[in-house]
Amino acid sequence: MALVTLKNNTGVPQSIVFNGKQIILESNREQDFIQAVADKFVESRSPLVSIVEEDVGGVYEDEDDGLIWIANITGNPDAPEKVLSKLFVDRRWQMVEIDNPKREPRMLMNKFDMGMKSYIAKDGAIEALNLPQRRIEIPPFKRRALPANQAKWWLNRDAISEAAIRGCSIKSRAPTEFEPNPKNVDDWSLDDLRAYLKLMDPGAELGRSESSVVSEAKKRGHRKPEEISAHIEEEKYLTTKRIYFRLVDPQYSVPTKSQFLEFVHGQKEVKPVEEDFAADLIKKSTEEIKRKRTRKRKPSEASPSA
Repeated sequence: MALVTLKNNTGVPQSIVFNGKQIILESNREQDFIQAVADKFVESRSPLVSIVEEDVGGVYEDEDDGLIWIANITGNPDAPEKVLSKLFVDRRWQMVEIDNPKREPRMLMNKFDMGMKSYIAKDGAIEALNLPQRRIEIPPFKRRALPANQAKWWLNRDAISEAAIRGCSIKSRAPTEFEPNPKNVDDWSLDDLRAYLKLMDPGAELGRSESSVVSEAKKRGHRKPEEISAHIEEEKYLTTKRIYFRLVDPQYSVPTKSQFLEFVHGQKEVKPVEEDFAADLIKKSTEEIKRKRTRKRKPSEASPSA
């Protein structure tokens, strides 16, 4: 089931009860939910909570040499809850244990100075106009392709930010041809997602299998197909998060479709054969059979004379 981004339009947390569990959307926050949860939020909390249409402004689809992908790496479900940070406490700098600020997903935003644009005034003098700043946003579990100068500026800003929120973004690999994402997650089963994650990182926390999820759902009295489906989608959502943090990190290798099929099903990908090429193969095969039959029927050169 595809993910839906919701926004809490109020200054207080909004919540619903879904499958006996309280789901909370914090104040003024945007967050992705599975479709069933999002529908219930909108049904019971609209207009306090609304669906966010992804703003594609500033997203560059052409993968030119001048583009660099930047990924938001907040919201990692496997990140430690506590981290050490150098803070000024008791009149001295010291390492203090704090809540990990990168464990919670949050929107990353910076304003890029676009500089000045010169123009000729009415009196013929050359003047300069300050261009408006460009607002760049990278939502949680998303990556953006930026022009190289803006991407480098972004990473520099991230590197010199205060210690508590430093390192919330990284230079990412570009999206690949074969990978799970919120748009195609319906095409992946939970167990296939777990297999993909294991191929990327053999030591990753894989979470529960589909059979385990179904078994635990039934123990809780959730036996209706839609209830079981909701439990599976929730686990798929967690698994796609884990996959995301490895997809954007270039140190992990991304499996090809052929490798994935061989790993999961014990078979290699069979590439589709173009129609003309297939017809040519059939024609050649037919001609070869005819030649063999002709050779078998050809009389021997040593046949007796009349």
